[in-house]
Amino acid sequence: MTTSSGVVASSFRDPSGFLFWKDGMLYRRVSVIYRANYDHLMDLGLYDRPMDARLFVADEEMPTEDGASNAVYKEFRPDEIPFISYSYEGSFSQLKDAALATLEIQKRALDLGMTLKDASANNVQFTKSKPTLIHTISLERRGEGQTWPAHT
Repeated sequence: MTTSSGVVASSFRDPSGFLFWKDGMLYRRVSVIYRANYDHLMDLGLYDRPMDARLFVADEEMPTEDGASNAVYKEFRPDEIPFISYSYEGSFSQLKDAALATLEIQKRALDLGMTLKDASANNVQFTKSKPTLIHTISLERRGEGQTWPAHT
């Protein structure tokens, strides 16, 4: 659903950031509490790797809005997904592809010392028939001996 401005209603659960509309464009705001994870993720060059780039929605970092709260660390504009679907709408093969993509992302994250903090089926959307993680701030540094939070 496109609106001219305001917070995306379904983007409220993760304190690390949220989506919002401004002048008809979709943006993601990253909170300062996610700063260390965000910087680590960017330092890894995850988006620079062609194999990883196809699994993640592309983002363009934007200048932080003047007057933004001190709780704001970064703002970026993700590529807009033309159609948002929900897991209950998908076919078996789509659910399987989304699950396999989630596991692949988790495997790659572990190799980089990170983990997915959740595995919501709705965080994976299909762009050009490929499963794509749209909630990139789901990745965080993995603590020593930490199990995958999605297991719980």
